[in-house]
Amino acid sequence: MAIHKNEPKNVEFLKSLISKMVRIQRIYFIVTVFLNVLRSTLCALCVSILWSKFAPEHTLSALFIGILTFTLLLLFTIDWKMKIPVEKSVLLALDIKFPGIRTSIYDRSKWDTDDFQEVWTQRIQDVLKELRKKEQKRNVRYLFALIPLFLISALVWSWNGSYFFDSAKTVLKSYMHRDAKIRILQGSFEDSKEPKILNSHSVLTLSLSPVNLVELEYSPLDNEEVPTIELKKNAEDATVLQSFQMVESKQLGLSKFVIQFSVAEASFLSIPQFSGKNSLVHFLVQESANPKVTLQSLHPLQENWEDDKPFDVFITAQSKNPLKSLSLLIDVHGHRFRESIYTITGTDTFTLQTQQSISLEKYVDQDFETVEVRAEVLDQSQPTPLIGYSAPLIIHSISSYGQYRKTLETLRNVKENIDAAIVKSSPKLAPETSTLMENVVKEAERSPFFDSTDRVRIHNFNEAIKTNAKQANLNSVYQISQNLGNFLLEHEMLDDRERDRDFFVAARGLSQLIENKDASAKFAEEKIHSFLQDREKRWKLRLGRLAHPEKLKRAHNIVKEQYFSRNFEKMSRNDLSKKNETLRSLSELVSSYRQWINELETAEDKEREERDQERKNGLMSARDELKALQRRQLEVSKQLHNSDVRSKEDLKKDWPIARMHQNSNIQDAKKLEEKLNALTPRSAERLSAAIESMTLTLQNGEGEEFAQAESFADLASRLLHQASKMTEEEQKNNRRSRRGGSDKYYGQAIVGGDVDIEHEYRVDPHYREEVLDEVIKSDYEGDNRTILENFLKRIIR
Repeated sequence: MAIHKNEPKNVEFLKSLISKMVRIQRIYFIVTVFLNVLRSTLCALCVSILWSKFAPEHTLSALFIGILTFTLLLLFTIDWKMKIPVEKSVLLALDIKFPGIRTSIYDRSKWDTDDFQEVWTQRIQDVLKELRKKEQKRNVRYLFALIPLFLISALVWSWNGSYFFDSAKTVLKSYMHRDAKIRILQGSFEDSKEPKILNSHSVLTLSLSPVNLVELEYSPLDNEEVPTIELKKNAEDATVLQSFQMVESKQLGLSKFVIQFSVAEASFLSIPQFSGKNSLVHFLVQESANPKVTLQSLHPLQENWEDDKPFDVFITAQSKNPLKSLSLLIDVHGHRFRESIYTITGTDTFTLQTQQSISLEKYVDQDFETVEVRAEVLDQSQPTPLIGYSAPLIIHSISSYGQYRKTLETLRNVKENIDAAIVKSSPKLAPETSTLMENVVKEAERSPFFDSTDRVRIHNFNEAIKTNAKQANLNSVYQISQNLGNFLLEHEMLDDRERDRDFFVAARGLSQLIENKDASAKFAEEKIHSFLQDREKRWKLRLGRLAHPEKLKRAHNIVKEQYFSRNFEKMSRNDLSKKNETLRSLSELVSSYRQWINELETAEDKEREERDQERKNGLMSARDELKALQRRQLEVSKQLHNSDVRSKEDLKKDWPIARMHQNSNIQDAKKLEEKLNALTPRSAERLSAAIESMTLTLQNGEGEEFAQAESFADLASRLLHQASKMTEEEQKNNRRSRRGGSDKYYGQAIVGGDVDIEHEYRVDPHYREEVLDEVIKSDYEGDNRTILENFLKRIIR
């Protein structure tokens, strides 16, 4: 505030007091804002650290929650009406505080008068002292209030603060840009092992020794696909020597992709997702004295290779020193197997080429397995032989049973596509449905778990889908879906029951190992224990499908308390020396197991029979109701008979009775439609069309268009007849017996009842569909046409 030189000193003193008041209030304002920001920051930090502690994989969420907490606290704790103090606001506050003084403090012309000085100077000094004490107390109170928050923040920070800080820094850095780093773990000619950052616009040259190990780390963008790295002989060459898929690694809540690999020869490295076609690294590999070996597949590497089918490979080995041995290393599920091919005693073999067949079946014990095969060659160097390894061949093996399960899974996908079309009431199936079905046909031909009957049924499904693609029909879609559902249900039941019985085979083999005190018994016990755990999971699902699982008294003990796996594990703890005790326990367990699966299957069969009987009764009831509807519909048609030649007065006289019958029929048909939808959708569709025809009969009859009403009444009668015939067909299909799973089922058994021979066959005299269709399509005029139409009406009724 400027002070004029001609003003007296008491005025200057008064101005200095007001300036001090402004300064004190500004300091208070700044301190208040600072303490509010500090409090919000500490609270937000505590929330973020605690969030990252309980959800370490979601560091970004913790940051977001912290920022949200900070913002909300600032919004609700700071008085946003508070303004930065200025001289004008201080003078206003003094004027309000002392309203009884006549001389206004705003009147600067009177500041140098004695009256003004006498009235205001002492008062301003008192207010200044009061303001200082008030602000000091308030600041001390604020600081004491923050002490517990400081202590809590220190405690939370010591608990998880450093982790949160590091992960937040990493996440923010990653979201600012993606990067790739390379580090030489082994085989570098440099002392430094620090990672080098790669640039997509320049090529890094690295020199490596023959024995080397390189680690590549890549930080992707959000939702980026799994990256692959490519090694090429030349930077401009399109041919890829090797390609590897990187492995995702979660670090500090951030997704990174890491891979370690060896470089066998001079090559260029690129990451297509990061650098496109540009190379990132040029590897220069020193010439090695180690022997070299290559391993090539003589078959196209399929998505799944059947483990009982020999896998042929071609091996080429060469060395500067005489060769000593050639072997195959087969890595499966953490176990390494060695298959020796050649052992060379002479000193004149420097090059070797051979073809070898690998039988994967003896190395894998899972239905789906990843097998890694390498060739290993040793030379006769002294004192230590040098070793060379080939690049690995990755084979995804599948067992016969795995192929069977995969085929059924593909068939389920086909049914899902068909059901999706039914939900949309669309007769057109998704384009991939035909492709999936073709795959099912091919897979079924290779699987021994499908017999000839199964393959014929699958072929029929395929033909039905092909026919539907040419002539889309919702009825055929319903039929395919129902037949597929029956097929899948049958095989799921058979599969479950046959798998249950695999335990008896396994237990028989285990008993022989225990009897002979074979050390491999422990390995067999691990597999059987895992098998029992899988069966208990399946039993839980099967019990969930039963309407009354509580009737099986042992279900809770066997499934929820894992009776078999728990007791088998207890038995497997016995030493091999206690073979009699172990065999006795195994025998008791087998007996209990047989009793349990018999109880479960009996309950399943009983409920299935009850459901089948209930459905059968429902179909019979529906068919009887359809026949009753059909009879009443005939009454409507009779009331409207020959409407084109009868007088309108005569038809008007008969119409009230026809209308009454038609209304009654529509009401009953709508009630039956819901019931039919659950039993046989095809019949329900026909009934729905019949209801629509009945409604049109009423509309035309009310409009005195009796000829049209008669036509729609006849059409409704025919549709009801078709719905009845379809329901009858569904009854026949329901009577066909399903193949059962038991100890005596070998996959080719024929169960009686599949063929029905009618000795007293007769044609339905009322409905000759083909004859009627031919008559309708015939081209006659005049009297002949009238005769045919009368014939049609009589036949239909």
